[in-house]
Amino acid sequence: MKKRRKGKVRWLSVLLTGCLLLSIIPATAFAAEDTAPVKSENSAGEEIQMPEQQNATEDTSNSVIENTSEDANTENKDEQIDKSNEKSSAEVATLALEQPKPDYLPQGVTYFSDGYKHAYHTRVDVTANVSVKDSTGTVVETTQVSKSSGEFNFITEGFPSAEVLQTAVENLQTEIETPYKARGTVTSENESAGPIIDHFESASLYTFTPTSGNPVDFSSDLEAAKQYFNEHPDATGTFTVIRDVHEYQIYNYTYDLIVQGPDAVDEAITMVDIGNIWKNLDASQPIAFTAEVNPNSECANQMTLTDEFWMQWTIDGPIIAKSNPQKPVAGAIYRYGVKLTAKDGYYFHDGFKGSGVGCTVICDGSTITAFSGTLSDDRKQLILWFNDIKVTATDESSQNSIGDVDIEGVTFNYEPGDVPKATAYKCDPWDEQYDIEYEYWEEMETNVNGESIPVKYWYSDESKNNALAQDKKITTFEDGKTYMYSLSLKARDGNTFAANSKVMVNGTNVNNANITNTGTGLFVVAIRTIKPETVQLQNISIVEINNATIRFKVGDKPVFTGKTAENVPYIYQSEFWSTDGGKKYHYSADFWNDNNPDDLFTEFESGKTYTYGIYFKAKEGYCFTTDTKLKINGKYYDYDITDYDPLLQYPNGGYATMWVDTNLTMTPQASGTTPEYKITEGANSSWKQNSDDTLKFVANGDFSKFTGVKLDGTLVAADKYTAVSGSTVITLKKDYLSTLSVGKHTLTIVYNDGECSTEFEIKAASITSSTDSTGNNSGSTSSKVNKPDTSETTSPKTGDTNNMFLWFIILFVSGSVTIGTLMVHRKKQYNR
Repeated sequence: MKKRRKGKVRWLSVLLTGCLLLSIIPATAFAAEDTAPVKSENSAGEEIQMPEQQNATEDTSNSVIENTSEDANTENKDEQIDKSNEKSSAEVATLALEQPKPDYLPQGVTYFSDGYKHAYHTRVDVTANVSVKDSTGTVVETTQVSKSSGEFNFITEGFPSAEVLQTAVENLQTEIETPYKARGTVTSENESAGPIIDHFESASLYTFTPTSGNPVDFSSDLEAAKQYFNEHPDATGTFTVIRDVHEYQIYNYTYDLIVQGPDAVDEAITMVDIGNIWKNLDASQPIAFTAEVNPNSECANQMTLTDEFWMQWTIDGPIIAKSNPQKPVAGAIYRYGVKLTAKDGYYFHDGFKGSGVGCTVICDGSTITAFSGTLSDDRKQLILWFNDIKVTATDESSQNSIGDVDIEGVTFNYEPGDVPKATAYKCDPWDEQYDIEYEYWEEMETNVNGESIPVKYWYSDESKNNALAQDKKITTFEDGKTYMYSLSLKARDGNTFAANSKVMVNGTNVNNANITNTGTGLFVVAIRTIKPETVQLQNISIVEINNATIRFKVGDKPVFTGKTAENVPYIYQSEFWSTDGGKKYHYSADFWNDNNPDDLFTEFESGKTYTYGIYFKAKEGYCFTTDTKLKINGKYYDYDITDYDPLLQYPNGGYATMWVDTNLTMTPQASGTTPEYKITEGANSSWKQNSDDTLKFVANGDFSKFTGVKLDGTLVAADKYTAVSGSTVITLKKDYLSTLSVGKHTLTIVYNDGECSTEFEIKAASITSSTDSTGNNSGSTSSKVNKPDTSETTSPKTGDTNNMFLWFIILFVSGSVTIGTLMVHRKKQYNR
């Protein structure tokens, strides 16, 4: 009796296991082979989520990223364990799935269904429920902000890994939270995540493997297979059908974002007053740091000076700090900076971050206007860099010492047949203290010992070149041969090169091991090796510079803020303003200003007109042309094409550099005379998500003075809006509006002598409920999800017609037979 009860329990387990197998397999994986990609639609033709999918969504909505991926990994492990039974299961499945055999197959062809393939297409959506609190903790603003990874762009054979999902979520969280960090401290609460099944797509793929010969792939074209067998009635082999299933899912991550404003008791610091800065930078000893907050000002009660810095005036130059004092490099230019910490009850005003509005900076008794600052998230720490406090380090032991050398303009992009030419020029503060003695090319060959040795030469010094034997001269560069470039520099008038002098050529530092310093000369070898080849240069069609400062008032000092995008085929070198017919100028690159102080203007004067200019270098393989367009702050400008340097022109007519004056001009306005611009139409308007409308704004400014549009302080690309005259009409495009987050935004219309702003609001799309086929509300209150256009699908369409229910029966039978076989086997062992 005991054995019989145990047997009943076992067979009950078999039945439950079979039901479980049915419940965990996606129904669409066993859909009819002849159907189009499986989707569910309501009566209006819109895709809706099936009730079973909705329940699955609700059951998994509280899963987190790690658990989801662990579940997927567990399934993979289970699949590996089940491989021990793979053969027997396949045999049982073969017996079940070979029947019925379609009547279009010849007698000698076996019909076999080979299961299915399953791919996941995942989109990541992040939604933050934002609550902004004031200093007392009272919620003063609530909104919901959503960001999405876009289309279903994560495609994997298994469920996406935790690392992939976590990275996507963190990137979207950063986009959401960045605007709020300026308003206070941000924290996250009540995080939840989980996958939502959006829809399935599936189709059948057909292959015939003849008894002899190569397989015939019909892809998803069943009609082609039928025609083939109609033409080959004597065919023998196996006709295989495999189901191709694509599961589209949305990984939904939601959380509460709390923005806590600063304490109400804290007072904003609007003035910094420091002094006693040590500016005698002597390369023979570490820098002394003596600065202090002015003890006689209110600042002494509000802040402490916690660190000082001197940064070498180069790109990513090294920093010498009070916390780590070192010797400066002789001849190098250093810029001064300071770190300040607010005392309890105080925080630094946002104006210190760069605009300077509402803030005052005093240094050694003088008001400083040219500074840049960074604030910590809690605005308790401020780092200020002073653009006007620059000092050149000297070596007291050698006042005639030449510091680091910068050589530019060397030609390396030779083609076969080109003649060597001297194009190098000096680009550093020491250009009056030394000469380029000669440039030097050597043709290199490898000898029998594997050593690279010179066999021919070329000097830019004609006397050295003429002394060479004719068969030892390089007259033209030849295709496929290797050439090495070197350089000789010679000090003049009793000057000497510093022992630690570095050499930069075309923006790249030369290895110190390749520099021989004799004091009065530098011989720099093996700077670069080339193999001349015919290169098809690509023309640069457009040059863009954004966020450039192009408006100033009388008395302002020039400030340069222009930036170029990453991965463009040109390199930013400098911006500049010129006046008096080009006789006076000011560059963003200081070595031009320092080397020509007599031609330098230091502030904008009343009644003068100033012209904006730019200097760029083309990257290797690219060139500028007279057709290259120039866009500044999103607006196209003309420039003087005669400014192109003919010495830097390529054989194809292109140019290596673009150093030009533009037709962007500016006349500084006196303080208090800035025109009063205002928005006359469209102020405080709104736009609803998923709307087909645009947003129009009209300002009263002269359209000829219009320079661009900013949104929330950031310049908007010109292709995101239209701008026409009358006076100035700006229309934000629908595609651009759909990228903006829900909530209020500030739009600013910028002119060359002023600007005006207004707020507008992006409102969330309406929430809709889905209904079943009988018209009853399904009870779902989730917002409608934007889905990819599936009117045309890349999933193959098939033409066979089989009953879906038959697939469930086959699956149940195969699973039950397999498990039953194992149970009988175990029972026999038990009875033994």
